[in-house]
Amino acid sequence: MFALEALLIRRQHETGEWVLYSNVDREEFIKRKLKYKTRFYLTSGSKEYVPDGRPNFHTPFARKFIEGLRSYGGEDGILTFNEMLTFIEKASPEPRHGEFGDNEPGSDFLFISSFDQ
Repeated sequence: MFALEALLIRRQHETGEWVLYSNVDREEFIKRKLKYKTRFYLTSGSKEYVPDGRPNFHTPFARKFIEGLRSYGGEDGILTFNEMLTFIEKASPEPRHGEFGDNEPGSDFLFISSFDQ
């Protein structure tokens, strides 16, 4: 399995030393993130005009969004909401994002690649 992220955990070794990081495999990461209700939004702009871009091409927002999807989530095959933001934040005008309703802390929106990892 792929190690996805380091987690701060608070448990003591038999030696009495604190263990600061532990790797989580892909399935455990997905399970942990999807157990909470996610209510995020992502828009191409606010109330201002958002350009359509050049004729016969994607909008600037859509182009960056597709670029994020084409990353296939990197080595672990999982693209998180925050990772997607690193792609779209470069679009102009600046896209808007946030949470709404009863979004639960610790939740995430995941794009999971179907390619074998």
